[in-house]
Amino acid sequence: MAPRRPPTPVETAARRDLRALPKPYCDSAVAKAYLELARTIDLGLVATKDLAGVVREMRLIYVTLDAMAPHKPAGDFVDEMQAHRERRMREAASSVQ
Repeated sequence: MAPRRPPTPVETAARRDLRALPKPYCDSAVAKAYLELARTIDLGLVATKDLAGVVREMRLIYVTLDAMAPHKPAGDFVDEMQAHRERRMREAASSVQ
């Protein structure tokens, strides 16, 4: 078996992006293509004139994966804190009258 090579900078960032997605999406074939494009950038396998197109394709892949993945349901931490703040403000306003 070939020794595992260390991850490269763009690949490392791409892996971090994919970790933010649910498991089925970050393990998909499209996600693997995203990582492969990142590797080709890091290894210098993309001509300078083609780099913008490869980066654009990476962006489109990620946007597609993000759009397919389910997002947090309403009621996350920020929503809870906002509701708590609004409740305190209502209580404070009603006690002034």
